[in-house]
Amino acid sequence: MLNKKFYFPLITLFFFSQLLTAQIHVDNNGSVGIGTETISSDRKFKLTFSGPATETSYYGMYAEVTNTLSTYTYGMLLDLANNSKRTYGCKIVGSYMGVSGSTDGSTNTTMTSRYGVYGKGNGSNNPFPVHYAIGVRGHATGGSVNYGIYGTTAEDATLTNGDWAGYFDGNVKILGDLIVTGNYPPISSDEDLKENIEPMEDVLEKIKKMKVKKYNYKQNKKIKFPNGKKYGFTAQDLEKIYPEMVTEVRFPYLESDDPESLGSDEFTEPEMISYKAIYYDQLIPTLIKGMQEQQEIIENQQATIEDLQKNQEEVLKRIELLEKK
Repeated sequence: MLNKKFYFPLITLFFFSQLLTAQIHVDNNGSVGIGTETISSDRKFKLTFSGPATETSYYGMYAEVTNTLSTYTYGMLLDLANNSKRTYGCKIVGSYMGVSGSTDGSTNTTMTSRYGVYGKGNGSNNPFPVHYAIGVRGHATGGSVNYGIYGTTAEDATLTNGDWAGYFDGNVKILGDLIVTGNYPPISSDEDLKENIEPMEDVLEKIKKMKVKKYNYKQNKKIKFPNGKKYGFTAQDLEKIYPEMVTEVRFPYLESDDPESLGSDEFTEPEMISYKAIYYDQLIPTLIKGMQEQQEIIENQQATIEDLQKNQEEVLKRIELLEKK
């Protein structure tokens, strides 16, 4: 007859094996499910939890790494290398937030930069042609108010402190209206940043050649021009007078708001939108110089008129004296 020392380890092993079997399921394809036995064919690993309704915060998965020696420390690293045409390092769907990122500076005082969310699109070394390399893309729809990307900063933020709700190092393309409730964004104009500084001359004659027009934009869903009557110039007309104030704009047309359907499976070249645009801010100093030249003409004419008036008065006085003799 077996003694109790033999029975106890067997009972313990059986108990934990039953508990483990109830929590972890591996199917014939090697897919793993935790908390569930139903694993879809497109999932290699499925984690299912049913959290208590009384908890303020509940985590389906929580990773914490305590390491003060490594140069890079990752709570989770997903590295997918395959020939799939659409590969996600991580795809997250949430009823409130898909992704929430934050940094805590109190745990590491040596880091000079911290990113709540960092996105990088790299199209190099790819087995397929890459037409769109997008670091972060935002899309919002279905709400009373929709923000594709929403950024804020401190209430006392100022430009002199270097505070920015959004910072873009490169060209920025806006398809739609730009609404500014504060001061209009200043343009860098420090003399120390410039070279080949020369005065503008003889602009009044050029201004007289400018053809001011009123017009409506042709509606185009690919560019999203504003509605209503507009006033300004055509780039083709202005280019004949000031070619440096006109530029060519080219950008790819993103044919879908859904990033999963960007481009086709055949990786065809994206349609490029191209048109001429005007640097309207360059017209401000040009028009001011024209006003100055015009004012100089007016002042010279005024001086001439005053001289003629003085001469006329002298002539009248002499006539009056002659009549008295």
